[in-house]
Amino acid sequence: MPDIQMRFHRDMLVLSAPMDYSLEKQGVDLERDMEYMSMIEPESFSDFYSLERVAGAVCLVARTGELTQARLAHNRLQDRSEELVGIAIEAASALKPQHLICEVASCQLPLDENSATSVKQTLAQYAQLARCISPYNPDAILIQAQRGALDCSLALQAVKEQFSGPVMVCVHLSQEQEALGVFPDEYLKACSQAQVLGFESGADPAVMCAIAQDLASKTQLPILVQIRVRQATALEKRQASLGAPVPTNPYPLPDSLAQLALDLRARGVQFLRAVGQATSAYTGVLSAVTDKLDCVR
Repeated sequence: MPDIQMRFHRDMLVLSAPMDYSLEKQGVDLERDMEYMSMIEPESFSDFYSLERVAGAVCLVARTGELTQARLAHNRLQDRSEELVGIAIEAASALKPQHLICEVASCQLPLDENSATSVKQTLAQYAQLARCISPYNPDAILIQAQRGALDCSLALQAVKEQFSGPVMVCVHLSQEQEALGVFPDEYLKACSQAQVLGFESGADPAVMCAIAQDLASKTQLPILVQIRVRQATALEKRQASLGAPVPTNPYPLPDSLAQLALDLRARGVQFLRAVGQATSAYTGVLSAVTDKLDCVR
C-alpha cells in the first residue's frame, strides 16, 4: 500500500500549486515553449518545486497532465511523451517529497459518447499517459476532470487499468454548478472507482464550504479541494489589506485562504491545493494553518 493511502482520513495534506502561473510571470509561452523548456532548462521546474516544498507542501504534484500525445501534437512532440513525463517526474521526485503525485488532465480530443471510435481514441490517450507514469511508482495519480462525467469516467478507467496505486479525481466546477451549492451527482457514479474525490472552485468561502459539506454527506472517500485563485488588482489588494471585503475577488491575498482552510477541514476536507494564479505564498498559508492537524472525518 502506498504511504499516502495509510494517511487517508488522518492527516491534513497540502498539495503543491501548479507551476504555470509562475512561469507565465517569467515570460514563458506555455503553449509554445513549455515542453522545450522542460528539456532544455529542467532546473526551472526544480526551482519551482523547491519553493513549494519550502512553503510546506507535503505532496509535490508533477506537471504531467498535459503530456498526452494529442496535446503534444501541436508542437510535433507526440513521439516524446515518455521522455517528457520522465523529465517532469524526476524534477519533483529529486526533492524527495513526502508524497509524489502525477497529474492526468484532459486530452482535449473531441469526445462523442455516441461514437465508439471517439471513446476508444480518448481512452487510448489516457492509457498511454498512465503507462508512461506508472513505472515511476508515484504515490497517486490525480485526474483533473474538466470536460464532464464521461471524460472523467474514461480517464479513470484508463488510469486504473495501467496504475495500481490510488487515483484522485478533482472535478472542475462551472459557475452554474457552483451556483447550485452542491456537488454534481453525475460525478459520484463516474468516480465510483476513485480513492479520493474532490472539486476545484473559485467561489466565495460560503459556497465552497457548502459544496464540501454536501460532498462529505454523499461519500466516505477522502475529499480534495482545489481553491482557484485569481491575481488581485492593486485596488483589491488595498481593500483586502484594510480588512474590507472584496466581492470581485474572494482570495486577493494569501492570508485569504487561512480561515477557509480551517472551515473546509471542519466540513471533512483532507487535501488542499491552491491553483489558478496561486503562488507559493498561498501554499504556505494552507500549510501553516493545517500543519500537524488531523482531518475531521
